[in-house]
Amino acid sequence: MQVVEVITFKAKAGVTQLDVIEANKEALNDLEKLNGFLYRSLSFNQESETWTDVVYWENKEIAKKAGDLFFQSTACQNLMDIIEKESTHMQLSDILYSSECSESKNSG
Repeated sequence: MQVVEVITFKAKAGVTQLDVIEANKEALNDLEKLNGFLYRSLSFNQESETWTDVVYWENKEIAKKAGDLFFQSTACQNLMDIIEKESTHMQLSDILYSSECSESKNSG
């Protein structure tokens, strides 16, 4: 069963939106190489200054293994350097229903 990984976080003081986007582009390059990766999007809520990173995986077991591999990567470390760790929340959920999604790069 496919799963979605939802991570919310806030950037550290002084980190710009462009900084977060660039770090996430680097992270995406690593994620796309991992077995079971399907799709990813990143959004920002201006009111709460909270980022939401959504990653789709083939299944929960693959998502957990991929997460372990990703946490060892330089891209992940660079991303963690600009994030307020206390603000980070991660949730992995089974997808029970979905519509088809067409990816739109740089849709913002």
